[in-house]
Amino acid sequence: MSKNVAVFCATSAIIAKPLNEIAYTLGANLSKKNRSVICGGTNTGLMKSLIDGINSENGQVTGVIVKDEESPHPNLTHIKYCVEVTERKRYFLETSDVFIALPGGIGTFDELIHIINMMRAGVHNNKILILNIDGFYQPLLNQLEMMVQCGFLKDKYLRKIIIESTMSNLLDHF
Repeated sequence: MSKNVAVFCATSAIIAKPLNEIAYTLGANLSKKNRSVICGGTNTGLMKSLIDGINSENGQVTGVIVKDEESPHPNLTHIKYCVEVTERKRYFLETSDVFIALPGGIGTFDELIHIINMMRAGVHNNKILILNIDGFYQPLLNQLEMMVQCGFLKDKYLRKIIIESTMSNLLDHF
């Protein structure tokens, strides 16, 4: 059973309220299911909402902060400071049993692609879940399909990624 869940998501402060509610709901539900969350730990965007949801259920959350670049959420259970992003990605990989990607920007995409690549390379065999709410990830999924069609990615790796379009379906995996 998975205990440590890494969540990748947006830190932008300019995000539609429904997405913030989704992040909050995910945090609260993971806490109710006794899962510890590992995330970027910032006090903005979907990340803030995720952590607020975790805190609403007295859950455990570790923020993995790149020193001098980000402002940590004030209610993190633990903070892991990293010198650079590569160290942060390594920490996620080494400490997480499951990976979830919510909508986000280039940092979220970078972390998601890194985790997919590490699965392909045999570094881990953990679940990778993508919340494809309102088709947000469809262009990326289309690109991955194109990579399979062109022979750049084996279909077996793409099929290991779990894609859900609703929060309730995503939570069924826990």
